[in-house]
Amino acid sequence: MADDGVGETDARPEVTAVAGTAQPASGPESAAAAALFGERVELATRYATLLTTTGISHGLLGPREAPRVWNRHVLNCAALVEVLPSTGKLADVGSGAGLERDEGHRHFAPAFIALAHHGGVGHRGFGQQHTGVGVSVDQRIGDGITVFGRYGNLVKGELPFNQAVAVGAQFSGSYWSRAADSFGIGFSWLQTGSGYKNATYDWNGTPLTFTPSGAETITELYYRYRLSPQFELSPDFQWLTQGGGNANAKDVTVFGLRANIVY
Repeated sequence: MADDGVGETDARPEVTAVAGTAQPASGPESAAAAALFGERVELATRYATLLTTTGISHGLLGPREAPRVWNRHVLNCAALVEVLPSTGKLADVGSGAGLERDEGHRHFAPAFIALAHHGGVGHRGFGQQHTGVGVSVDQRIGDGITVFGRYGNLVKGELPFNQAVAVGAQFSGSYWSRAADSFGIGFSWLQTGSGYKNATYDWNGTPLTFTPSGAETITELYYRYRLSPQFELSPDFQWLTQGGGNANAKDVTVFGLRANIVY
């Protein structure tokens, strides 16, 4: 489910641009930037500066993202290079900026469509080539509800799960007079692949003691409670059924508590 669990999003304060150059904010960030970008770190800094100035003023990035633009939007994306294959194809088409339309408080849905082709380890435990396609759509409804949908499909190769669907919604606390709070609910569905259903070993090479079938499902609920502008608590509940495609597996429930401190 998106960023954390269902995909919590911050309340939207007044949009203000951040002046100056967006340099890495700490020693570890500077070291990571130098390691990942090398001689092109200055170009990456110019890009981060655009995100925290023009990007914010044009609504492409939330204003509260500016202090964490390096570790959330630049370094984590650059780190992806380390796991991409040296050969293959990767396509990314879409608009994820949340372009708005003021008439009637209607909004265009940010959409993301990706096609990926890479090598990996399948359920049989050896290198295989996989190709898949994914679609992600987020839609804001009115001023306090955001819904999302995700779909992924394996079109070539074999993996334990060949299809994935996730849907959910987040509701602003403004409906119960706590505008900075939010409540979210999400559901995901993972369909076992045909090859995995006939497998005798899992993807770690461990002999299977069951016959994979059906779909694994996860339901998640969370509430984000803002105690102050710098401190938030988010109790979270997750319910997993048929884990790993095992129809005889017991349901799993997980309770968690996330703390978010802004400094």
